Amino acid sequence: MYDEHDAPPWYFKTYAALNPGKDYGAMWKEGMTLEVLDPLDTWKELRPATVIELSFEGDKSEEESVAIHCSSELLFPIGYARRYDLRLKGQGKSGTSNFF
Repeated sequence: MYDEHDAPPWYFKTYAALNPGKDYGAMWKEGMTLEVLDPLDTWKELRPATVIELSFEGDKSEEESVAIHCSSELLFPIGYARRYDLRLKGQGKSGTSNFF
């Protein structure tokens, strides 16, 4: 169901809230793909995203990237937009994406 580079649903805070008492031991990796509410666009649109770097709190990050904590409610698993009939920014009129 998910590609090897997709971050699965149990890595996300919203999934954990629906399944209390379970510890899925999320192990984020560089290159994982997900959907994110774009923090640079006032959180109005979902966009495809890729984990480009893992860092610890206080580490310096790239100026061109936006650091988002792994427990952020801005992060969603691949397929979230499709499941809830939302449009990912960057999709064509047919609803398909060239990102994945």
